[in-house]
Amino acid sequence: REHEEFGFCQVGTSSSLLDDNTLILGSPGPYTWRGTIFTQDTNDN
Repeated sequence: REHEEFGFCQVGTSSSLLDDNTLILGSPGPYTWRGTIFTQDTNDN
């Protein structure tokens, strides 16, 4: 379980805009070796 105490990863994020105007953002996760995904609806209504 030492991998939960110290971590490193490549700096940066990734993103994609889908056809239905959903924005997807991805970020690295150094401490548990899992990243995170965020979604946001970019429609004005």
